[in-house]
Amino acid sequence: MRRHTAEAAAESDAAKAELAEAVDAMEETRNAPGSYIIKEGEKGERFFVCESGGFEVLVGGKVV
Repeated sequence: MRRHTAEAAAESDAAKAELAEAVDAMEETRNAPGSYIIKEGEKGERFFVCESGGFEVLVGGKVV
């Protein structure tokens, strides 16, 4: 993940430092197919990045 985000970083030292701090705070998780990561209506407390695989987003029970 660090390699991918570093490629997209701005050239300034401040931007690189902020990016490094954000990446260091990330935690890798693996989710089984068909599992929920977050459900509609729940309070969002995390930011999700999908490095591989895929996911569906449902709003009102319908895939969007």
